[in-house]
Amino acid sequence: MSRDKEVTGDLMGGKRERENPIPRRSPMAKSIPMQRFLQALLGDRKMAAPAAEIGRAIRAARSLRQTEVAAKMRGKAEAAYKRIRWTPGRS
Repeated sequence: MSRDKEVTGDLMGGKRERENPIPRRSPMAKSIPMQRFLQALLGDRKMAAPAAEIGRAIRAARSLRQTEVAAKMRGKAEAAYKRIRWTPGRS
């Protein structure tokens, strides 16, 4: 079965194929640079760089757990935790 076909079930439990109206494309995460996207979203270049690092780590970890995200970030885990918890404008 090709990727642009969809399998659906009918009332009698049989399966049939039909054309998928939306063709599959490359994932959005691979087509948009993370830092540029976050800069447009947040409106601040200073906030976009650390947010992009965290976003890439979340995508690599495939989890929102801080331990897993910190493990995918560069450097030591303690430093990664600090970068995750960092808030702009707060010392």
